[in-house]
Amino acid sequence: MKEIKDEGVTGFTLKVSNDEVSIHMPIENLKNGFELSPNNFSEAKVIEGKEEEFANWLVTNLLDHVDGDTRDNFIVEMLDSVFERAYEGAEDFVDYGDD
Repeated sequence: MKEIKDEGVTGFTLKVSNDEVSIHMPIENLKNGFELSPNNFSEAKVIEGKEEEFANWLVTNLLDHVDGDTRDNFIVEMLDSVFERAYEGAEDFVDYGDD
């Protein structure tokens, strides 16, 4: 199993096993990421004791539809952005077919 830890404010951990990829994000770190975001112009804070409610809101919003045409959610859009790197690159694990 491979494990990669983000050293940024969210401190998430990515794990790869034989059959799955998982992303672990402690709620406290997500709260910190929200509060310390450069886009938090109003200096909004998650109310103490409401961290789980915040996390549930976040997960729900990650699955909300973003694109009106494709109905892709935030996670699908994130993955598609990363997949583009493989489509444009010369990765050993990709069969690019005949050119």
